Amino acid sequence: MGVDQFLKGVDPNIRRLAEGIRQMIRRAAPEMQEFVERGAPTYVVNGKNVVCIMMYKDHVNLEFF
Repeated sequence: MGVDQFLKGVDPNIRRLAEGIRQMIRRAAPEMQEFVERGAPTYVVNGKNVVCIMMYKDHVNLEFF
């Protein structure tokens, strides 16, 4: 499943926050590949996880590996 498909199933308020973070990541580092891994959009460079967007009921975390 791709990130677009994954986000369709997320609460609209949380999805809006996650999309804002997603856009920021994509602008800052367009070379990163984007996957859904362990239930979260995850961004990878050269096969190494760099950052993920963790979504919870009432907040969103940006987590670095």
